[in-house]
Amino acid sequence: EWVEPEADKDYDAAQGIIDTDIYEGTVLPLTEDAGEDYVNSTLFLGDSNTVRFMMYGKTTLENDIGVVSMGVGAIKTLACVDFKGYSQYVTMPKAVSIMQPERVIITFGTNNLSGTGTDATDFIEQYEEGIKAIQEAYPSVDIIVNSIPPLDKLRENTNLYQSQIDAYNQAIVDMCEANDWKYLNSAEALKDETTGWAKTDYTLSDGVHLSMNGVNALFDYIRTHAYITKDTRPTPLSKVPERNETPVGLITSDPIAVRGQKVTKVSVEFSAGEGGKIQGSTVQEVAKGATCSTVTAVAEDGWKFSYWSAEPVGSCGGSLPPSFAA
Repeated sequence: EWVEPEADKDYDAAQGIIDTDIYEGTVLPLTEDAGEDYVNSTLFLGDSNTVRFMMYGKTTLENDIGVVSMGVGAIKTLACVDFKGYSQYVTMPKAVSIMQPERVIITFGTNNLSGTGTDATDFIEQYEEGIKAIQEAYPSVDIIVNSIPPLDKLRENTNLYQSQIDAYNQAIVDMCEANDWKYLNSAEALKDETTGWAKTDYTLSDGVHLSMNGVNALFDYIRTHAYITKDTRPTPLSKVPERNETPVGLITSDPIAVRGQKVTKVSVEFSAGEGGKIQGSTVQEVAKGATCSTVTAVAEDGWKFSYWSAEPVGSCGGSLPPSFAA
């Protein structure tokens, strides 16, 4: 049974709300939907959540550089981008100068979490240094820094705390204000207004990484909090070389892999009888209170999907078979 960490019991959702009136001109306000053109002309930089943008079809190698397990301290030093025709990988700042985007949206911080501490001094010093390296490498680019995504209260690693994320996000918006960068306050779209934790089904079962629902909500927010300025990039733009994908194991250690109290998981099996089949993972291990990954009931010719039914199988799992009608 999952037991709530003591530090969570004192968590106040109000402490994570950014006062946008104070940061007018820094926090991006609501705009009309800028559409896919805005997304396609934006280069996304970040950690494994940014990798997930590509997994869910929101971005491609042409506008996404995501590195699993990467923290802010590696922004200007980690050679992580593989361009075809180059003899070695290049850093994110160098890659930005090669790819010449109109703007970058930067999402780091999850891999810099370290417990209940709310002093963001070292974190911000490293983050600021990395972003300035990007700006120096390609001065024409508009800088947008995204908030660190929220945690689900029911998370595997209970050594990670939402109160620390709130403090770090507050420090990020202060950093943006001081440097004339823009702050994308996407946490307000991902957090439950009452609890302050991630909305239901917005994270995977680990309670940390964004699910498809979370990524969809994030990109809705990105398009409706757009920052479009006069294009001051030098013309003509240089031809951008093709890229190879960044290897998943480029960083061998996972900074947030140290587990706290383990969330109990159950086994769920999807099965289909006469008249159809299942598309997707038919056997899944899911944390209690979390959701399974998507599966689809596909009817055979002459049949149609009718409904799902649930069948408990002992105390450790269950079965979810669909029914089909001829």
